[in-house]
Amino acid sequence: MTVIKSMITTALLILAACPVFSAGRVSLLVGDVRIQTAADRGWEPFKQGRQVETGDTVKTGDDSYVEISSSEATIRIDANSRVRISKSMVNEKEADSLSMFFGSVFLKIAKLGKDDGGFAVETPASFCAVRGTEFAVASGFDGHTIVQVEKGTVSLSGSEGEVVISENQESEVSLGGAPTGVTRIKKRAWREWIRQNRESMKGKELAVLRGAMKRMMKLGRDIEILEGLNEKLSRQKEELQAMAEEYKRKGDDANFREYSARAHRAKRGAYVAMNEVFYKAEKLDLIRNLAVDAYEGLATKMGEPGDARKKIEEIFNRNNERYIRKIRSGDSMRQKILEKRRNRKAQGE
Repeated sequence: MTVIKSMITTALLILAACPVFSAGRVSLLVGDVRIQTAADRGWEPFKQGRQVETGDTVKTGDDSYVEISSSEATIRIDANSRVRISKSMVNEKEADSLSMFFGSVFLKIAKLGKDDGGFAVETPASFCAVRGTEFAVASGFDGHTIVQVEKGTVSLSGSEGEVVISENQESEVSLGGAPTGVTRIKKRAWREWIRQNRESMKGKELAVLRGAMKRMMKLGRDIEILEGLNEKLSRQKEELQAMAEEYKRKGDDANFREYSARAHRAKRGAYVAMNEVFYKAEKLDLIRNLAVDAYEGLATKMGEPGDARKKIEEIFNRNNERYIRKIRSGDSMRQKILEKRRNRKAQGE
């Protein structure tokens, strides 16, 4: 329980960390675009100049799109899309990210320094990691994802396997599967692609539900492994720190420095594992949302469909109770942290 409380407290601090994209503002808006904050289930109109924060969800209607810009990035969310401003771990560093429920986006990310975490896009089927590039991501209502790179490189992974996509190349990944081989970009009208994808869902609901369960179970196992690693390294840190203090008391400076360094490495490892748990848990609703839609489209919900839906709900509810709900209910604390950081910045601290 102590470990879980520590994870929640740290996640709140992460949400308030210095952002790459999540301090962006609306630079261009056309049509019906709405926003839902992390603390509110209601949707309100998105307005020119509004700043987005981590946890905000944006959705666009027909013939609508919005561009959100910061000094490091410009992101265009196309028509008939729903995405959330989020956080992920990229190469063991915290990074801004987009969580895509469905739709299409185009991203132009500035080249980041070696100490920056990079940027990521996550869909129900995939994880895309970048360090400075121009690329598009489209995710359908069946989870099928296409990534096209215009400049730079993107690492694309699915439930298994990974490919690196370079300039003028693309790759695809289906829910629960591995990325396809890299090919040259095919010109697509994303709005039409999304429409056709929605229409093609008829008759594919059970296959989508199976893929969602496979993906959800893998993430659930990953979270449990990371929880165990966090607890193990946290115990190691305490034991090593106690040994370091004992050497210090004895005046053994060499062993004090060695065990202090080992304790610090264990603490760092526990911190990384803890963050991975939170970020993976926070993405589970992407898969659950897709699975619910597929389940509702089935004529028969007994047997395999019912079992798959039940398993998906079990994994989601476990992690929602332990992490997501408690993090989001602490939004007022997050706002206090943000305000404190803004005041320090204004005062030049």
